[in-house]
Amino acid sequence: FLRKKNRRYHKKAARSCMAGGVSEAIALGLFCKLEIFIPESHFDALREALRRVDAGHIGRYDCCLSYSRVMSCWRPLAGTSPFLGKEGELSCEPELKVETVCRTDHLQETLDAVRAVHPYEEPVINALPLLATGLQTSVEKEEKCP
Repeated sequence: FLRKKNRRYHKKAARSCMAGGVSEAIALGLFCKLEIFIPESHFDALREALRRVDAGHIGRYDCCLSYSRVMSCWRPLAGTSPFLGKEGELSCEPELKVETVCRTDHLQETLDAVRAVHPYEEPVINALPLLATGLQTSVEKEEKCP
């Protein structure tokens, strides 16, 4: 029953918020979770970039995100110009994993904003579709896009 109810809700929300030419994936999930790995030195710039595109807007709150310190590993291959590390050598460096939400219809704009402030040649930005969130209650009440 819950699955049928969610499918009906998503179809209704997709029609009212994103009329015309919407892919099945977007129609079934209005929100996605972003995971962004970034050096701590660039956290403030990232937070501001996310604020400017309204990522992390949850109901009547904005600028919502969480972050944690992680240790990341990579090896820059030939022809790279790494921000951290040296070509051909394994690097293990502390980073921040920043998590926030964004509307799927704002995903490309959000990714562009993140890339604009990110220092890496190949930033790790994961966009994960959310099947359910506390945000759906807010959207149901509004019955239109903010």
